[in-house]
Amino acid sequence: MQMRRSLFAAIALAGLVVLQTSHAEAACSNIRPTRPGEVYLFRGLANVFSRGMDQMAQHFTELGMENCVYNHSTWSGFANDVLERSYQNAVSYPIIIVGHSLGAGASPLMANYLGKNGIPVAYVTLFDPVEPTRVGENIAEVVNYYIKAPLKNKLVQPMAGFTGTIANIDMSGRRGIDHFTIDKNPELQNNVYTRALALSDTAAAETKKK
Repeated sequence: MQMRRSLFAAIALAGLVVLQTSHAEAACSNIRPTRPGEVYLFRGLANVFSRGMDQMAQHFTELGMENCVYNHSTWSGFANDVLERSYQNAVSYPIIIVGHSLGAGASPLMANYLGKNGIPVAYVTLFDPVEPTRVGENIAEVVNYYIKAPLKNKLVQPMAGFTGTIANIDMSGRRGIDHFTIDKNPELQNNVYTRALALSDTAAAETKKK
């Protein structure tokens, strides 16, 4: 599909060296999508502690939604790929971005970049970002699952032009949830799936009306 065909361009823009084709194919779903939408999932440091992103990518594939999962450092390549395809009307909306740890820092960067370029981002979910985060125009909804940390502000704040909704949800003290497990929590993952499917269904219904 168009999203997958653009993967190598996105990786090149991100400055990555792909040694084997199988590595690239593993990063983005290789499916014939059954519902609209593009999901981007970003792991944190060294791709080691954010395997919940891989779990979610697999489930989005099973749901029939195109998705890519990669390291947080690649966000600009994927953002530029979306921007380039937008000129050709080749983007499948809604755009959904999910990230954990440093990936939760990269997710709003990608969303803000797209928003500044007039591309709407429907939904952003952050799993315990490690630094303060701000979001701007053309971003409809942000959910931030965070764990309090001394001397750190992990809340998402609006920038000028933001007209969407922000939910900062404190997960501190929840049994079984810490920085390294929060992205793997089934309940939180299901919240993302439920919202993503609702947005996808809405987009499909609007397309049928045209």
